[in-house]
Amino acid sequence: MKNKAPVVIVDPTILGDRLPRDRDSIAQKREDTVNMRAQFKLPDQAFLENADAALGGPLDPREFIRRLQKMEPRLLVEQGGYVNCVRVGIPTVDDDPASDTFNQIVPTWLGCGFPIDQRLPEFSHVLTDKEGVAKREVRGWRTVLLRLILTGAVTYSQVKAEFGEPIGQRGKLWMEQMRERRA
Repeated sequence: MKNKAPVVIVDPTILGDRLPRDRDSIAQKREDTVNMRAQFKLPDQAFLENADAALGGPLDPREFIRRLQKMEPRLLVEQGGYVNCVRVGIPTVDDDPASDTFNQIVPTWLGCGFPIDQRLPEFSHVLTDKEGVAKREVRGWRTVLLRLILTGAVTYSQVKAEFGEPIGQRGKLWMEQMRERRA
């Protein structure tokens, strides 16, 4: 006699959570999901979704890198963790005694990478999923500058001297974020 696998007949009436089968139940579940996901929208998200407003004065990535390194020669720019992206860092002394590189100069990456295969918009904008929740940032060159200022890698004065002040509606948000740093 050949070995045969047992045939299992599943009775759907005894299963736990059953999927809704009628249109009203499915529509209700969909509405519940959309409402639940709405809480994850960013403040002023409609403003941040506007790619046209974010464009501002776009820069070629090579030109942006050249100006970054002109502004602050210590900045390190190298291939990042994503294809066609770079990461930006500064050299720092490793002060962790347990580290193999203790007291040596090592790069500290600042979390402000950007793509190099397309022109960079002046300001970042977000792409959304089908429920309208932000799923990805398209990073602008002013966002990179903002992160460099906030980490102390460069100063607001250096940025202003090399890149100038922003203009337009999105420039107001930049100026608001830089209020304390401009003083």
